[in-house]
Amino acid sequence: MEEQGTIEWEALEYRHRKKSGGWYTTILIIATALVGTAIYLNNFLFIVLIVIAVFTLFLRAARHPEHVLFSISPRGIRIKNNLYPFEELESFWVHDEAGAEELYVKSSRALSYLRLPLDGIDPSHVRAYLLHHLKEKPVEIGIIDTITEFLGF
Repeated sequence: MEEQGTIEWEALEYRHRKKSGGWYTTILIIATALVGTAIYLNNFLFIVLIVIAVFTLFLRAARHPEHVLFSISPRGIRIKNNLYPFEELESFWVHDEAGAEELYVKSSRALSYLRLPLDGIDPSHVRAYLLHHLKEKPVEIGIIDTITEFLGF
């Protein structure tokens, strides 16, 4: 879908994995152990933090991804209604893991990489386009990405 120097595609904002009852049970067991430790240490603020974290985790697990419009134009990269101008972007990397290709983009205004799923679009076309605007730099998958993959997000 290239038109006037713009690449557009629509994809789910992230890969959704259905969580089993065992997943929820495991999270509750870990949370219970942490709460027990917090009670033993008389750290009630930690208990509040655990409860909020588990509640947030369960809400996130129940949420289904929405279809998002992505685009790359001479102005920058657009995700939904947010434009990331090339002047604020440092580098990119097209990552292919188990047939699920993703575009990682390093932004100076984001703490981590922007991750864009490349479902339904040729990754080599995206790469060729971005080479005119950004440098290509391999991404080492960080601990946060590893944890979110482990948790099934």
